[in-house]
Amino acid sequence: MEKLIKRAQVSQRRIQSGNIHLYFRSISRQAIFYRDVEKLEFLKRCNSIAKKLNCKILAFVLMDNHVHLQLQTDNLNGFVLSLLRGYVKWYNRLNGISGKLFTTPFGSSVKYSKESLVESVLYILCNPVKAGMVLTPKDYKWSSFKFHYQNYRNPLKKIIEVDTTLLNSIYKSKCEFDKAVEYYYHDINKIYDRKIDVWRPEIYTKLWENLNAKLNGRSIYSIEIEEKIKIARQLQAETGATFNQVTSLTQLNF
Repeated sequence: MEKLIKRAQVSQRRIQSGNIHLYFRSISRQAIFYRDVEKLEFLKRCNSIAKKLNCKILAFVLMDNHVHLQLQTDNLNGFVLSLLRGYVKWYNRLNGISGKLFTTPFGSSVKYSKESLVESVLYILCNPVKAGMVLTPKDYKWSSFKFHYQNYRNPLKKIIEVDTTLLNSIYKSKCEFDKAVEYYYHDINKIYDRKIDVWRPEIYTKLWENLNAKLNGRSIYSIEIEEKIKIARQLQAETGATFNQVTSLTQLNF
């Protein structure tokens, strides 16, 4: 009961309008998005709910176990509740499971100035680089990076609408935009030097390829614990991934 009261208090205090950076993380930091259909459905729901509530999506990135959105809205709680309730129900039905996917309460941060808003969007776009999953933002499919300047083939434009007016008005060309993004992540090697448990791009790619081969079309949720442990050990030996990285993808808790 105390937890429910605390969550209600947080929700009441949370600012409901403005340019807001939203953040959802999975429970126990385990992977959620295994298949393209799961990512596409999340983006479709973001788009439909944003239109229904007169919100604008300025940036997004879908990571394996968390999501960042930059949202312009007057109804933050309405957007989040509609999005997460509907998506979790759909996801659980698809995978034959039950329960929550994301931790509560969700994270949000209002951006009051143009400078802080631009930095927030750049942070979102560079998140896959920061995590070590790719070398540059343009290499990551599941973000809004390729919505800028119409210079990239981008199938996601058929799925979700992104308002790029702000950044496109500041960076007058694709070249300026690319330089700003590059400047934002140019010191990424410092993250590796601190030995934070981040992905290396080559390990990330190989790990997902090997996992999908072992699943052979099956859902990770349909596999018994003994097989999950076996797969986790094989993946770690084959790819050189860390223990935490392997267990996060195989839904193992230790």
